Amino acid sequence: MKVEGQGTVVQRMRLRLVSNWLLFIVLAFSLLRVGIASADGVTVTSPDGKLGAVEAFRTDQTSLAYDAGVRWERLTFWWKGLQAGPGQPLNPFYLPLSYIDQERAHGIQVVGVLVNTPDWAAADPAQGGKSPPKNLNLAYNDPNNYWGQFVRQVVKMYAGHVDTWIVWNEPDITPDSPNAAYDLWSGTPADYYQLLKVAYLNAHEVNPNVQVSSAAVTYWTDIHMEREQWFSRFLTQVAADPTAAAHHQYFDFAALNLYTNPEDLYTVPTLYHQLMQEKGFDKPIWITETNVIPYDDPVNANTPNGTAAEMRSTLAEQANYLLQAIAMGLAAGSPRIEVYKMKDGDGDVINGEALVRADYAKRPEYSAFQVAAQYFSNFRSATLFAPGDLREVVFDRGSSRVTVLWDAAPTPIGVQVPAAGNGQGQQGGPAGNFQAVNAANGVFSFNLPGATMHTDLTNPNAYLIGGTPVVLVETGVQGAVTAARNLSPATLPPFRPVAARLAGEQATGTLPGEDVSPPTFSTAVPAGKLDYDVPGGHFYGQANGNGGKDGNGYTIVDDAQARFWTAFLRDGGVSTLGYPSSQRYTSGGFVYQATQRALLQWQADGVHFANVFDMLSAAGKDDWLLAQFQIPKSQSWSSDAGKSWPDVVAHHLAILDQAPAIKAAYLADPDYLDHFGLPMAIADEGNVVVVRCQRVAFQLWKQEVPWAKAGQVTVALGGDIAKQAGIVPQSAQTPQ
Repeated sequence: MKVEGQGTVVQRMRLRLVSNWLLFIVLAFSLLRVGIASADGVTVTSPDGKLGAVEAFRTDQTSLAYDAGVRWERLTFWWKGLQAGPGQPLNPFYLPLSYIDQERAHGIQVVGVLVNTPDWAAADPAQGGKSPPKNLNLAYNDPNNYWGQFVRQVVKMYAGHVDTWIVWNEPDITPDSPNAAYDLWSGTPADYYQLLKVAYLNAHEVNPNVQVSSAAVTYWTDIHMEREQWFSRFLTQVAADPTAAAHHQYFDFAALNLYTNPEDLYTVPTLYHQLMQEKGFDKPIWITETNVIPYDDPVNANTPNGTAAEMRSTLAEQANYLLQAIAMGLAAGSPRIEVYKMKDGDGDVINGEALVRADYAKRPEYSAFQVAAQYFSNFRSATLFAPGDLREVVFDRGSSRVTVLWDAAPTPIGVQVPAAGNGQGQQGGPAGNFQAVNAANGVFSFNLPGATMHTDLTNPNAYLIGGTPVVLVETGVQGAVTAARNLSPATLPPFRPVAARLAGEQATGTLPGEDVSPPTFSTAVPAGKLDYDVPGGHFYGQANGNGGKDGNGYTIVDDAQARFWTAFLRDGGVSTLGYPSSQRYTSGGFVYQATQRALLQWQADGVHFANVFDMLSAAGKDDWLLAQFQIPKSQSWSSDAGKSWPDVVAHHLAILDQAPAIKAAYLADPDYLDHFGLPMAIADEGNVVVVRCQRVAFQLWKQEVPWAKAGQVTVALGGDIAKQAGIVPQSAQTPQ
């Protein structure tokens, strides 16, 4: 669901109850898949599984889904249709295991979403399927906790067939919101958190390989209703729960349903990562629904969807949207992106937006999906640049590189892409149609057409979907990823990568490429020098992993993207932070660079030290930290709840009294909270006393070791530990 502007709503039905008999008939036909002749411009040969389509099985006996590059699908498991009463066995005909396995045999993973409380289990019968279940606050495994017992049964029944479950859908939609037709949850965020906890504990107990997601939310509903983001209110419940950290916050990933504006697939996940990081953890974010309704599709003729209004698009713009949205979502770090949906019909209220129509005829977006599945896969990094009106996502695939470019404004622009290989490439677009293209004077030159979609009648000057994208494929590439050069003056405000939190607020942050001519320089080391000045900063070869040999290393600079060099000097330079030990990289919407002792994170208000050890804990590395570095797990801090911030700080600092030498080292830095974070644990490991903080670990050595004398306090190399743990991507660890 997407809402923008008063009274402007793009509607579509996403979850619906289908009779068991209809489901049986549709899935039975899917056992007889045959190929359908295709004249598509792209054959999908090597997708990496990131892209999916809701209810892909509805293409029945065809191979349309697989040929498109669909490798996962979300199916709805309605509690009401699965279980007739308390303790009753599940209906084996609702979705037989053989049908799930048929999808898996065709290379398509099934993800289940659990919704719809039966009348017999509803705490508030007047709310019907939207009601929180009764007895939800009983112990998670209590026989009378109906929801817990149902989750236990369904996850166990489908274990090995469906191992990923999403708990409910769009609880942020309320009866007073303009999309109230899709209201599926009448409870509070606290009620939902209890629902999720019970589901998580039961699911993980019966299936150790299970993944559990929090409910997908829409973002725009809360903006339209001028209230705090539902996801933020949910996270408040998580943060207040003293048991959450020990159970990975009771969810393995989060989910978003985003429509109509491709830039939302970058800015909203970036905001949601920030919201989680502010609570001391982070999770992957899947996009479980995305699309836009084309008003000129024959299916929509003579219907309310058949007019150029309510942020609808043309069929060509829909294909542009899909390519842009997928590129944006992947650049934001989303590990899975799913289009809504695979096929029209089968009881859906909104029919005119799926990849194929009810008669299996392909919309133009089908080819765009194929292009994304083939060329936006198997990448090492995906980087978004937005200089002026240009939007560019570069997929670094090692020996090959894929660049997708489009114009976000209605005025055409000229663009130059520096050749990364031998100057030969392939150029295509949403329809495929790839043809040879050659660079001239070291650059590929393109004229990008302007955006045409402006059907938000409350803001007719807003162009939500960019112009037709160009996809450039190069092989035999080398060198770092660099931004294209936008030759045209900007007509739009600068792109801001972090979505607004509240109605009336502005998006925030900056991206690389806002300067038309970013500084460039050689990283070749002058003879006899391991480090030297470069424009805007300094080059260091000392931490290149080879003792400074080979002439490579890492630059740390100030530029339009981030001012890491200034922060490096401000915080003590090499003597405090060690040498830079990685290139820059983007994760969760933030820009990072590692030094030996810290992980620097660029935020809208400047550079901060990242909570490295909180990130490692969220990544499940606590046991590894203890085994490899004698760094203890964080102790429980549930008693922080309800305290003022000064009291929280005092509470944490009190554990330093057990190690006066470490306490003195900690407090010697006037910016100890910014540089070290809060102390989280202390442990005597025999030869060393270790204090784990959020951003560093202090070590008081009781016995002499090669790098320290007895009684000496050292600081663990947090940046290097992050590298070893895989928090820093391998591509960023490669010296320049």
